[in-house]
Amino acid sequence: MKPIYKVLSVAAIGFLIGCGGGSSSSGVSGVVEASYLKGVKVCVKGTDTCAITDENGKFSLNASAPVMLELKIGNSVLGDVNATTTNMTVTPAVLADNNSTIAAYVGTTLHKIAGCDVAAESCDLSNIKSVDVDPNSDEPIVEEIEKKVQNDENVTVTVDDNTTVEVSDEDVQKYKITNPMMTGETKLLYHGISVGEGTLEFVIDINTLNLQFTLRDENGNVTEEGNATLSPVYKNVFFKIDNNDDEMAFVTTSFAMSVYVDDNALHYNFGVQYPQKELSAVDVEMFANKSYNAFTFDTTGGVEFSTIDINTTNPEDLNGTWSEGSISGTWEVEGDHVNFFYNGQLGAQAYVRAGAGRNTLVYATTDGDFGIGVEAKPLVESELKGTFYYDDISFENGKIENCFGYVTVDGTKFSYKDEVCNGAEQGSGTLELNPEVNGMTLNGIARVIAPDGTKTSEYVIMNPEDGYYIAVDADSGEVSIGSNKPIK
Repeated sequence: MKPIYKVLSVAAIGFLIGCGGGSSSSGVSGVVEASYLKGVKVCVKGTDTCAITDENGKFSLNASAPVMLELKIGNSVLGDVNATTTNMTVTPAVLADNNSTIAAYVGTTLHKIAGCDVAAESCDLSNIKSVDVDPNSDEPIVEEIEKKVQNDENVTVTVDDNTTVEVSDEDVQKYKITNPMMTGETKLLYHGISVGEGTLEFVIDINTLNLQFTLRDENGNVTEEGNATLSPVYKNVFFKIDNNDDEMAFVTTSFAMSVYVDDNALHYNFGVQYPQKELSAVDVEMFANKSYNAFTFDTTGGVEFSTIDINTTNPEDLNGTWSEGSISGTWEVEGDHVNFFYNGQLGAQAYVRAGAGRNTLVYATTDGDFGIGVEAKPLVESELKGTFYYDDISFENGKIENCFGYVTVDGTKFSYKDEVCNGAEQGSGTLELNPEVNGMTLNGIARVIAPDGTKTSEYVIMNPEDGYYIAVDADSGEVSIGSNKPIK
């Protein structure tokens, strides 16, 4: 029986579905997104020919392309879109004429007025009657937002004449991180580590699946750079690199990992997605004064659990203190990452994806260890529902062995089935959420319980909002990974 840990997934929200309604030779159809937006009124401008988007943001109109469409939230005009094809996707980037900054504000505003978290997969605007950004203007919502941003004014929105919603810089930052393609991004940047090699940046063009990478040593010097091509293998989540069976990649819009064979050993790269930028006080406010539960892999292949506290007294200083059990030190921001110091010496470099429901941490120590952590927020059963895709990774006879399949999760219960695997299996089990291990409560992590009720040595870092999981057998060090959020 192969390890049961491989079957788990973690995203809480329904898996990504294809964009838009089916094309029609006799009408215009599509989807309206910031997340999937329900309750947006889509009309042929100047007519009574209208449709309301469903829970997946889909609409269908009895009209012929090309045609100008007017989008409304309640009685307020959101903006106009020129439909040049019979099937289209309307995103904040489309509404904002591909201005990524304005698009981020538009997307954030739509989430906020619907009462949704910016990382939510869908939002319901059905019950909103009116939206007003500027009481002195009758222009569409998008245009009013654009003027506020260009004038460096706060975006404050009045909903139904009685509720006021503030769109903060932190909200917009979170939206940019969690919804890059909604703001018009076609290239996703991942910041992370190449285990035992140094820090790593890689960029993936989501249209061409070209990958460009830059590897640096601990002093920031470039030691290697190049490019490669990803070839889809399973569900647009798992890919071969340069069509090589010994180089595999896992890619979502939040997290990526690649695995390759070198000198008859298995090597890992880990990266978290966020735009190219130097970390600011806003970033520090999002990731500091929090605890992270982590898996640390040592140079012998062993796995240890730890709780890492990252604190600061003033985010503007871009530094603070950290502790892990009985040891502690200081940290400071350096460009796009954080350096951790112990006894005055550089001890580790870390990248933090902050802004979704749970922050994600990847790090490498100067003595060769590396780790992955998730913000220590308790998991609840209602988060864990849906069908997701996984790869159970093993290394046998000098080659990578992959076993692809899907898992259905319903609270603490799960069932799985291998689809691409030698000796395929299927089965079921349960999860112990937020288990106690060595006196630590591992919030954001689950332990796998075998069908006979036995507590296994398999644990899963779970990030429901970002839609990925990393499963580890604490005894063998074997890894499985999965998600419900493909990049295409």
